[in-house]
Amino acid sequence: LMRHSVSAFALIQPERPDGDTPERLTAAGHLDLLPITFATADAIDCGKRHAISERTTKRRLKAWLKGDFIRQLGHGKYEKHI
Repeated sequence: LMRHSVSAFALIQPERPDGDTPERLTAAGHLDLLPITFATADAIDCGKRHAISERTTKRRLKAWLKGDFIRQLGHGKYEKHI
């Protein structure tokens, strides 16, 4: 339970924007913008619209899986836990 709480807190912490780039989304905000089922490419596209790099999006996918916020349906396909 403690590990899950720490992971959840890390996901919802606000991130600092980089210079003059648009305000970046928190990990929780990023996840909220995605549909119930989505592909890796959808998450990357959403991230890019909000100044989030592809690598950061992939790290977030990994963290969301580990934190049990999403589950993997197949290669590059995910579903949010409701």
